Amino acid sequence: MMKRAIQREVVLCLALWFCALGAKAQFADSVVSVSFGLNFNVGYGPDNPNFPQCVLGSPDSTARPCAPAFSPTELLSLGTGGSITLYFRRPIVDLPSADFTVFENPFYLGCDTTRVYVEAGIVSASKDGVTFFEFPFQVIDSLPINSPLRYRGLAGVTPTNGAANPLLPGSPNQNRSGGDSFDLATIGLDTVYFVRITDAGDRVNDGGAFAASFDLDAVVAIHQAALSAPLQTQKPATFTLFQNYPNPFNPTTIFTYELSQAGKVSLELFDAQGRKVATLLDQVQGVGRHTYTLSASEFALSSGVYFYRLSAGNFSQTKSMLFIK
Repeated sequence: MMKRAIQREVVLCLALWFCALGAKAQFADSVVSVSFGLNFNVGYGPDNPNFPQCVLGSPDSTARPCAPAFSPTELLSLGTGGSITLYFRRPIVDLPSADFTVFENPFYLGCDTTRVYVEAGIVSASKDGVTFFEFPFQVIDSLPINSPLRYRGLAGVTPTNGAANPLLPGSPNQNRSGGDSFDLATIGLDTVYFVRITDAGDRVNDGGAFAASFDLDAVVAIHQAALSAPLQTQKPATFTLFQNYPNPFNPTTIFTYELSQAGKVSLELFDAQGRKVATLLDQVQGVGRHTYTLSASEFALSSGVYFYRLSAGNFSQTKSMLFIK
């Protein structure tokens, strides 16, 4: 108990020191992975040329409770059941009240605050990017589909007030930022580096076909630790191979992976019949996060399914992807 209390005090001190420096709102630093479901909004999904910048900055400053964000430079449409995982280089920390806010583009129907257009998203968070803890949520089915009181613990419910400071969570009608805020204490974590939002799909009745896709605007860390040397050099807990992005792709895609130990790494590409197409990477690499960009033209790839395998020491993992000309 004493050790845990000391660790918590260290986290609190780091966070308060960061705030004392007068730092601005901190947004996600990178996208770890993304997958798209059906029914994404055309021009806003995997075909959005503004990704990933559209989800890494601040919430749309022009968004208002009755006039939501609508530009593809500000939104990414996940489609039914789609998911995105964001990484924060400085961890979000648990302090009293909400620790981060997820901004989507719901809006009050006819400016009536008792009726909102909801596109629900389920939120989870992780320290290591491997084990995620889902925030509990509840849907009160006895309330009307457009009642904001119907949805508890979900993102995509509260409209955005882009004129307000995104570090001030609360009702958008009271000069606060709006969006849906989350407290790490709810899932029993003191720090997280990763936040994942998944379109609620069939798990939540938020309007069916009329609310088929969660459209992410931004995620803002309200409470965040200062960047210290230990945090900056902290090594991943495990070897991890993330899903390539974009997927499907044409003409390029990016592989992202994390190494918990230095050593020789190989990244190999196979066709749908399991025949080796190329060795993309074969070299010694250090601990940490790495990326590799594949260009289809370099290997004269034909349209179809391919598999890529990452091997490092005793670790080996294979994932699939789709190339479309």
